Amino acid sequence: IGLSSTQAGGVPLPLDLDPIFGTQGCKLYVSVDVSAFAVTSAQAPATLSASFPILPDWSGNSLLLQHVTLEPVAGGLSASNAVAVQFGF
Repeated sequence: IGLSSTQAGGVPLPLDLDPIFGTQGCKLYVSVDVSAFAVTSAQAPATLSASFPILPDWSGNSLLLQHVTLEPVAGGLSASNAVAVQFGF
């Protein structure tokens, strides 16, 4: 979960993760301001759900989300694209 799609810790985004982790085609699109770790079963489809309270004063703001998972692929990681979640109208 992040607040920025332009930089993370002073590093411009998107950041190519391939040279860092040995992955193929993985990029970091979102600053890592909050992270969570979860375990699912190895059966498809794996379902992960999380909840957190949404405060009224969040209206008009957004959070950016990106998913990274451990997988039996090059580098051992797979990264999703990013999505913006807008609160309110």
